[in-house]
Amino acid sequence: MLTKPYLWVDLPGEKFNGLKSGMLTTGKDIVKTIFAGQYEEEEEKSLLDSINILYVALTRPEERLYIISPLPPAKSANPDRFPGFSKIFSSP
Repeated sequence: MLTKPYLWVDLPGEKFNGLKSGMLTTGKDIVKTIFAGQYEEEEEKSLLDSINILYVALTRPEERLYIISPLPPAKSANPDRFPGFSKIFSSP
């Protein structure tokens, strides 16, 4: 899930009066448009950025690391927050 409310997209051809790019509001409806691929790519980049931030946070402590986080939802398939990531990294 994107945390940004807007997404810059490349506009195809001459359909948009010569504009080469535009800013769209992000949301569920964007996946039903010609911009779905650009939206999904940005979602993947956001997820990778979150994973990188988590990696840095988990690997920089020199002595101890305490993590306090709510439990992940039981049926969550989308790890877009730390509890979702912790579900991936924890053993059953």
